[in-house]
Amino acid sequence: MLTERHLQLMDGCGAQFVYIRKDGHSDYQGYILKRLENAALSRKIPLEDKIRLVYDAAEYVIRKASSDRPAESDIFLARQVIDSAALILTTQELSVENLCSFFSRDYQLSSHSVQVAMLGMSFCRHLNWERSAIADWGLGALLHDVGKGPLEDRMLVERFRLTVEEFEVMKKHTLVGQERLRGVGKLSVEQMSIILSHHESMDGSGYPEGLQGHGIHEFARIARIVDHYDTLVTKRPHKQALNPEQALRAMRKEAGSSFDEQILSSFMGFMGFGEAMNDKINGNRINIELGSELLVELVDGGIRFKSTLVGMKSGEYLIVRSPEAQQVRNQIYEGSKIIARCVHSGNIYGFRSKILCNVVHPAVRLLVLEYPRRVESVNIRKNPRVDCHLPAEIADHEQPVACVIADISLGGCKLLVKPSGIDDTFKPGVDRRIALQAPLLSIEGDERLTGVIRNIRADGDMIVLGVSFVELSENITGGLSRFIDSMLALLPLHLSRA
Repeated sequence: MLTERHLQLMDGCGAQFVYIRKDGHSDYQGYILKRLENAALSRKIPLEDKIRLVYDAAEYVIRKASSDRPAESDIFLARQVIDSAALILTTQELSVENLCSFFSRDYQLSSHSVQVAMLGMSFCRHLNWERSAIADWGLGALLHDVGKGPLEDRMLVERFRLTVEEFEVMKKHTLVGQERLRGVGKLSVEQMSIILSHHESMDGSGYPEGLQGHGIHEFARIARIVDHYDTLVTKRPHKQALNPEQALRAMRKEAGSSFDEQILSSFMGFMGFGEAMNDKINGNRINIELGSELLVELVDGGIRFKSTLVGMKSGEYLIVRSPEAQQVRNQIYEGSKIIARCVHSGNIYGFRSKILCNVVHPAVRLLVLEYPRRVESVNIRKNPRVDCHLPAEIADHEQPVACVIADISLGGCKLLVKPSGIDDTFKPGVDRRIALQAPLLSIEGDERLTGVIRNIRADGDMIVLGVSFVELSENITGGLSRFIDSMLALLPLHLSRA
C-alpha cells in the first residue's frame, strides 16, 4: 500500500511517476472515486485542488478508455468523475481564466479530451443548464475522441502534417468511436451525438454524415465549437498555439458555415470577448467607446463615483477622469481595486481592474487603470437580471424561512438566507424545489414563485442560494416583468446620479 512515507521517499529521489499493474486498476479506480467523493463536498479542500484532482482523474479515465476497448467500468468511472466536476462547477465560483490556467498548452489526446469536457461544462453552466444536463454533455465530451485511440501516435502528434490519405483515415475516428462505445455504459443518444457528430458543420461540409444546421444535435454543435477552440490554443509540432483572442477571431470568420452562429456568439461572451469581436469599436476588447460614462466603485470601502473614459491602449491601460469630490479623491490610492460598469448598445458591461497611477495636473486630474482581462456583459433587452433587496419567505413547508431576494430575472433569482433560518424542517440542497412569497413584487392573488435550487455557497454570515424559476404562471410572469421593467427604467438615472 502506498503510504505518506513512500511519497516522501519518492519525492526525495525525484520520482515523477507511479506505474500501476493491470490487475491493480480496479483498486486504483476505487481510490479515485473515494478521493473525488471526499473532495467534491469538502469545504476545507481549496477549489484549485479540487479542479486538479478532477483533471487528473479524467485524464486517467480517457487514457485507459483510449488505449483499450472501453469497458463498463471505464464508463462508470468516467461518469463519476464528470458528476463530481459538474457538482464543483455548479456550486462554486470559478472564472474561465482560473479554469484555463489548469490546462495544458501542448496537445495530447488525453489532455485535449479533458479540457474540452471541462471548458464546455463551464460554458453550459454559463448557458444556465441544469447540473444533470451539464454532466450529460460533459461525459460525451470527455469521450468525444475515444475513436482516435487505435490510431498511430505519429498521425496525432509526431508528424508535421497528415498526408491526404492519413487525413481520410483520421476522419473515421468519429465512426470508430461510435463503434467502440456502442452498447457500453448506456450512453444516451445525446452523448453519442457528440462522439459521432462533433466535426459536422452548419453548411453541411463536415463529416462523417454531412449533416446541416439544426439537423446536428445541440450537444454536438457545442462540442464542435469547444473542441475546435482547444485545438487552436494548444501547440502541435506543425503549428504554434494561438492566444484566445486570435483563436476566437479565426472562428468568428466561420460563424454560420462551420459553427452555429448563436452558440459561437454566446461562447465568445463566456470567454470574455463578446461583441468586441465584430470590430465595430476600434477592434478593442472593451465594449465601450471613448467618452462613455462609467460608474466606478472602490472594492474596499464601496465608494462610488461617476467618471468618463478618455483614453486607452488596448491590452495595457485605460484612462478615466478622476472624481470631482475631494473627499472621494482622498480615498483613491495606487493599487486600489475597482469595479466599473457602463451601458453601451443596450448592454450593461462590467469589469474589474486596479488603479495604476493618479495623474494630478492643474488643468486635469486622471486615473490610469490596468486594462481588464475580462469584460462581462448582460443584455438588458432579454431576460435581464436586476439588483434588488426584496424581503421574501421560502414557504413550501410548515415553518416559513425568512430570506432576501438579492437579484432577480425572469429566469431565476439569488436568495440570501441566514444560517439560523435553516433547521431540520428546511435543508437546502441542489435540485430541491422551493416556493417563494415576495409581497413587494405585487403579484396578484396568492400565487407563489416556484423554482429549483441550482447552487449553494457561503458568503460571510449568509447562505446564498441560486434559484432557477420553473412552471411560472402568466400572472406571475407578468408581475415579474413589470417589476423588472420598472427597475431597469431607473438604471440610467442611477448611473447619472452616481
